[in-house]
Amino acid sequence: MPRPGRRAASPRNTGMSSCFISARSAVLWTARSRNDGDLMAQVKVKFDGREISVEKGTNLIEAAKLAGIFVPHFCYHPGLPVVGVCRICLCELEGRPKLVAGCATSVEEGMHVITRSKKVADARRAVMEFLLIHHPLDCPMCDKGGECTLQDYTMLLGPSRSRFQFEKLTWPEEDVGGKLVLNKNRCILCMRCVNLCKDVAGLDEIAVLNRGEQTFIGTVDGRMIENELAGNIADICPVGALTSKDFRFKARPWELTNVSSVCPHCSKGCNIVVGFHARRNEILRNTARTNMDVNQWWICDRGRGGFHHVHDEKRLTAPARRGDKGYQGVSWNEALLEISASLRDIILRHGARAVGVLGSGTLTNEEQYLTRAVFRDGLGITHIDFPRRPQPEVRYAKFTIEGDKDPNARGALLCGVAPVQSGLGVRDMVRAAAEGTIKALLFLRGAPSPIPRAGCSASARF
Repeated sequence: MPRPGRRAASPRNTGMSSCFISARSAVLWTARSRNDGDLMAQVKVKFDGREISVEKGTNLIEAAKLAGIFVPHFCYHPGLPVVGVCRICLCELEGRPKLVAGCATSVEEGMHVITRSKKVADARRAVMEFLLIHHPLDCPMCDKGGECTLQDYTMLLGPSRSRFQFEKLTWPEEDVGGKLVLNKNRCILCMRCVNLCKDVAGLDEIAVLNRGEQTFIGTVDGRMIENELAGNIADICPVGALTSKDFRFKARPWELTNVSSVCPHCSKGCNIVVGFHARRNEILRNTARTNMDVNQWWICDRGRGGFHHVHDEKRLTAPARRGDKGYQGVSWNEALLEISASLRDIILRHGARAVGVLGSGTLTNEEQYLTRAVFRDGLGITHIDFPRRPQPEVRYAKFTIEGDKDPNARGALLCGVAPVQSGLGVRDMVRAAAEGTIKALLFLRGAPSPIPRAGCSASARF
């Protein structure tokens, strides 16, 4: 197996915002990875007097979710190792004198957890006060405003003002790679970014540097963060310390309409949330949507930034006919009538084998079925195929970017978009068209395309 972050030697073709996941889903996902006989026993615990049954070994944060109780947390993330550094998840256990960290404490039979007491509230308020000592009061200009966990917890837990009166430490903003900007002044040292790079990507690109109040997050030896999972760092950063270059200062989160979708850039089918600005009629970002069976909590940067072609000025948004004066717009009815008339004329004069159809692995199942039904079953065309776009897959420690860049290649094959009865494949069709054996090539695309180059000989392009 290649080293983490290195490209594999050969492609592998396969078939087909919230960063947090519920405790029940996390438990089910963990259970599926073990044999049925290895499933952990259920234990009964109480949260603020409410008794629930939960799998033994579940930490207090996830167990509390099952009880409908929210335990605040900064450093904890269900997809990352537990570090227990933020201390905002402190809970009280009946019969024990000291508070415990909810992320690092597992439930036990008969345990009574208290999350709402003066002792807990005072401890969390003190933690917040320490976190805000050097934190700048620049929420209006911070790109994380509106989805900042620190901002939310300050309003929820306090304090309303600080007792510390001295000059705050400041650092200049840094460019740490092609996708991220680092503002150390806002960092609360939760170490999520460090753990994501180390545990998920398998790379040591970010580290905790220096000591004491001079401690900060930085890149190792000044190197840039260039792994293809770097965009997830901006997603899971609870403050505005690490922000996305692609999205920063474009809009506030509350201005976006979030739509659940699936990434179309490879066969993995990562679940995403599309951030759409309705007033500007523009997609501004893609973020990860949790699906434990596919992408868990993460997406690659190809899928994260793979929407800009939608707004490309050269994108075809209506039919166009190429003439002596370049491309001229025509109506859909006119275009379809002209294409159908040309196909009918060619088939009558030269037969169905004089026509080739190039489909696409980006089309939906319904479109794949219609491709076969119209051209093969209806018109008798046997030269039907679609181009494959294999690339070397990229493997990280806990995430693989698939090499099959056709999201629905399997659907195309199952629906019959493939040559039959001595029909030609893609390469042979192009060669036959160049030789004049094939008189017409019809291209079908499911993704937005730029206007073809002047030398393109396609009869039509969608």
